[in-house]
Amino acid sequence: MTRRDARPRRRLDPQERREALLTAAADVFAGQGYAAATMGAVAAAADASEALVYRYFAGKDELYAAVLAREVDALVAAEERALSALHPGVPVRDRVRAVVLTRLDRAAADPDAWLRHVRHPAAEPVAAGVVRARAHTERVARVGALLVPRADARHAYAVPGWLAFVDAACERWAEQGCPPDDRWPLVEACLGALEGALGDWG
Repeated sequence: MTRRDARPRRRLDPQERREALLTAAADVFAGQGYAAATMGAVAAAADASEALVYRYFAGKDELYAAVLAREVDALVAAEERALSALHPGVPVRDRVRAVVLTRLDRAAADPDAWLRHVRHPAAEPVAAGVVRARAHTERVARVGALLVPRADARHAYAVPGWLAFVDAACERWAEQGCPPDDRWPLVEACLGALEGALGDWG
């Protein structure tokens, strides 16, 4: 018997369809890992045909890199919103704290996505490495911009190392289930690490 109350699906525009495929792919990669995931599994998760997935992405490498790039872009946008909400005259330390808190918020909202963001699977495609390298370069530049006009030669050495420390600390926090009681001690540890590297910076 035909259901009379069934409503036809709304046709997604190309951008909406691409976002839906990326969301489905993120779930598949999180659950199966890059090596085991297939384009067919992504198609099934998105309730789409495999041919449609290939219409948007040339292959699994490109799709994985696009998922990673979307996560990077979302984090950058969240950091920009957090910084823009601060008064222009707030101390540098408060601005750096806002950046760290944004990363913790992202980790707590979706630990699997966060761990995928900071980890480098052995089978990860070259395209993903390109995304990570670009993101790292831009992160170093953004933090450096927060430290201006006090920036000096030490920053070229200290900031990349500090960012690696922040990622490692956030990764450990996410692995432990993002315990709320550890949130502020972790923030202060991150600020202390930068202070230890740069001295009176904030």
